[in-house]
Parts: sequence; C-alpha cells; structure tokens
Amino acid sequence: MAYDPIARRVVLFGCSRSSSQDDTWIWDGTAWERRRTGGPPRRTWHAMAYHDSIGATVLFGGYGAGFLADTWAWDGTSGPPPVFEEHPQNQSVNWTETATFRAAVDLAPTGTPPLSLRWRREGVPIFDDGRYSGAATPVLTIANCNAGDAGRYDLLASDACTPLASHFASLTVILDCIETYANCDRSSTSPILNVMDFICFNNFFAAGHTYANCDGSTAPPVLNVNDFVCFVNRFVAGCE
Repeated sequence: MAYDPIARRVVLFGCSRSSSQDDTWIWDGTAWERRRTGGPPRRTWHAMAYHDSIGATVLFGGYGAGFLADTWAWDGTSGPPPVFEEHPQNQSVNWTETATFRAAVDLAPTGTPPLSLRWRREGVPIFDDGRYSGAATPVLTIANCNAGDAGRYDLLASDACTPLASHFASLTVILDCIETYANCDRSSTSPILNVMDFICFNNFFAAGHTYANCDGSTAPPVLNVNDFVCFVNRFVAGCE
C-alpha cells in the first residue's frame, strides 16, 4: 500500500488471503472503499509509493505467476483501457466483392463498455454509407469494393479516459476489371466500366480493329451489329 498526500488517502492494491488479488481499495481515514478490479495482474509482495512528479501511485514488481518486474501507475481516477482479444486480419478481395473486418474488445479491465467504437482507414474515421456498414461496431463490412477502398484499417475503442487502437489490417483489392473485355480503354480508376468504353469500342469498330469482333465470328462481314450486342452484354456482365 502507499499514501497519496494530495488526495490524503491510502491506496491498497492486492493482498494475500487464500490467494493473491487484483482489486484496488482506498482508505480516507474513516472507511475502506473498493475502487476498481482489474488493471495489474494479481500479485503479492509488490512495492508501492506515491510519485510526486507524475501525480500518481506507482506499483512495481511482486509475485504472481512467478516473480514480476512490471511497473504500473494509477492517478486515482483512470483505469486501464479496453483490451483487444481479436485484431482485424488482412483481407484480399476481387473488384466488386465484399470485405469484412472483425475485432473483439474485452471490457473486463474497465468493467464498463467503451464510449465509442470507430473504424478508420489510414487513420481517418469511417462512417456508414451506401457501401460501408458497421463503422461503429466490432464488424466492418465494405460492399462492392473498388480501388479506393484499398489501404490499412484499424478499430479505435475509446472508454471514458483512454483510446486504444487495434492492429492495422490491410485491404487489397484485385483489379481484375482492368483486364476484362468490356474495359475497352483499360482504365484503372473507378468506375472501371463507363461510357468511355462504349466510345472506345465504337472507334475500334470504325477502324475495323479485330478487338471489335466481340462475338468472334468468322463469316463476313466479321464486324457487324452482333458485335455491338455482344459488347453491351459483356459490359452488363461487369468484371469477368
């Protein structure tokens, strides 16, 4: 235990009854009050002292699951942040497919739910829209992925005192649409398939280019109205 001269109270962490404990108590001169469970792992034989420079009670070492050499500080109000039990994993999806990131937050250290959860891409907060859903939940879903969705994602969990970010997870979007037949102009920016592909096809057709023989016919005339019908169907089919 240690005496906090600013708050004028005694701070006690853990003890040894039948087993070591992980709860924190304070004594104000009149009564004991249990303030928090969790935080440092269970232990006995640890050292505690009040640190004037940081305005906190400091705990060092002790014996728990073996001898310990860790240092903890408590300012009398804040507790440990949420803990991630599961971090999001890297994803690789094809163009227009759906990507899903998952994370799991353990609330046991704080004992209360975090005030907010927010997914971020490259550190920028994400909000639900037509394609993003679950931006404030442990599961983020990105529908109809395109090149603009590629990047690093993480989940920020914030309790009343401390924000905690998960590990980064990368999203890779495979741009198979670039090589699809209907992408006549071989564009790589979203939307890959657009009106410029129709103009491109029309130019190839007018030039008698073999690309315009969409249906692969060999009977003359090789280029005909059926190639326009074929191109429209390939365009509607999207990425192949």
